[in-house]
Amino acid sequence: MTSPSQTQYSGIPAPIAGSAVPITIQPEPTVFLELPSLMDFPPLVSGQVADGVFDSLYVNNINIAGSQTGGGAGLTLPLTQNLTFSPDNTWNIGAAATNRPAILYVGQTGTFNNFLVSSNGGTGGGISNQIWTDYNNESMLIVGAGNTLELRNATNPQVFRIYQTFTNVTTYSRLEVGYSGFWSQYAIDVVESPSLFTGLFLHSPGSITARGETGVTLQTIGAGNDITMSPQANTWRFASSGGAQAGALVPIADGARNIGTTALRVGSIFVLNQLVSYSQIINQGSFLTGQGVQLNFGGSYLYSASGVPSNAQGVNGDFYFRTDTPGTANQRLYVRSAGAWVGIV
Repeated sequence: MTSPSQTQYSGIPAPIAGSAVPITIQPEPTVFLELPSLMDFPPLVSGQVADGVFDSLYVNNINIAGSQTGGGAGLTLPLTQNLTFSPDNTWNIGAAATNRPAILYVGQTGTFNNFLVSSNGGTGGGISNQIWTDYNNESMLIVGAGNTLELRNATNPQVFRIYQTFTNVTTYSRLEVGYSGFWSQYAIDVVESPSLFTGLFLHSPGSITARGETGVTLQTIGAGNDITMSPQANTWRFASSGGAQAGALVPIADGARNIGTTALRVGSIFVLNQLVSYSQIINQGSFLTGQGVQLNFGGSYLYSASGVPSNAQGVNGDFYFRTDTPGTANQRLYVRSAGAWVGIV
């Protein structure tokens, strides 16, 4: 009769009565499951080469994350060729207001069709780099000392242009601020092609001061282009035409303005030739002239001095008051007659 132990454990020797029985159990075999590799999916992979490097990898959607954590976390792409996007001008890096990269570092040149600097959600922002250049490195915007924005390019003069209109390089209207090669000095200049004669207006709720260490020049070009000084309405102007009167300081309307007031009077008026009044001259003090005083247009002149009057002075009909001999007859008042002065009083 077969022992139960022999039936249950086939291949194990029968135990000897009164002794321990050693038992050996064979483990289940390990099963290895061989899965297909990425190379086995032709619809997903093209350009497969023998070393397992792909020329192209096509996926509908993929998320790649770095395995590091903490301050050194990141994803490194050791690119050996250009990273391009197709189709052109379709895809972004990051998204507006969310999922934005913190800082974009460019080793050489960044070329952009449009460059927008946001305010970082209202918490401040702007261009923080020190130097910005165009593609050819021709001009530079530099943040100088004291957060001062500077436009400079070595020893080359720089001009900042603000356009009113721009059709092409031959049709435009703009304001230029900078060093003018045309004027060979710093200038605020309206430049147009063709000329539209656009004016330049300077306004301030306070005063406007023009100060030149060697002078201030007001200049117009061409006849009829006057310089006008106006507190609120057109008041005074420098005439640019009018023959002998060109350059004269004239009021905008005949007899409309005064020089000085009864309270704010002019100290002295120096005249080389004539002081002409079409109405009257009111004198509340002394009236001095080195050429005599004419009574009305075409009238006699009145002269006064010490000594005998010179025959080179005056014309027939003029009068001369002598100051050094007021008590001597016929030496007080002279009249010019027949080309000579004759004492009459």
